[in-house]
Formats: sequence, structure tokens, C-alpha cells
Amino acid sequence: MKSMTDYHQIIATVLTEIAESTRPERVRLLQSAALAKLEMTLNRYAERCYDPALLCAIASKKARWITEATTKKDIQSILNPPAPRYDGNKFYPDKYMPPEEEAIRWSETSLRAPLNEAGFKRYMEVFQQVFHKSAEEILSGKR
Repeated sequence: MKSMTDYHQIIATVLTEIAESTRPERVRLLQSAALAKLEMTLNRYAERCYDPALLCAIASKKARWITEATTKKDIQSILNPPAPRYDGNKFYPDKYMPPEEEAIRWSETSLRAPLNEAGFKRYMEVFQQVFHKSAEEILSGKR
């Protein structure tokens, strides 16, 4: 791939693979349309200045899942995963919610209203999982 910060290139590469595949035309059209929707979502995230590495990680994971999907229902699950489920003790993300996208969603949620203790704890867990550092380390400039 051209660059780890160019999600457009990731999607273009996968579109080429789909076009050249021997999958049924119905599936190829479904997958191509899904990649276009994914790119629109990533464009919205990019407009909000999210880290390009996050966007590329989301693009890579979701594009792979899209190429493995063969039904409209599966595609919808990939493009619109539900919010993480909370059982009163712990959050459980959907299988189609990559940590990078969950971090963005927690960030978006925290802009709308303060997170409760459980939400804040999960946001910090996902943040550390994605960036391999705690928020405190990043904010303090520690390496």
C-alpha cells in the first residue's frame, strides 16, 4: 500500500481486488457500494481531524470484513455496528467495531455529554489499546 496514512488508497486497492475477483456480480456490487459508504464515513472522521492512522486501521479492518461478506445484512452490520453492550460491569464491543472506531465513537460521545465512570473507564481502555500509551502519557509528552 502507498501510505499508512492514506485510507483512500486502501479502499482503492480493495475495490480493484473486488473488480478483478470471480465473485458473483451481485456480491461485487454490494461490496463496492459498501466500500463507498465506508469511505464517506472515513471522510467525515477526517473532516473532524481524527488521526490518519486511526482512519487507515478502520479502513483496513472494515475493508477486509466487507470482502468476506456476501449478504446485505452482513454489510450493514459491518458499516453500522451497534454501540458496545454494557452488562453492568464491563463493556463488550460488537465484532465489527474495531478499537480505533470505538475510540472515535467514545470521543464523539464525550463531546455531547460527560461520560459516566464506566464509560470513561472504557474510553481510557480503548485509548490505551489503540495508542499503546495512556492518555496521561500522551498529554504529558512522555515517550
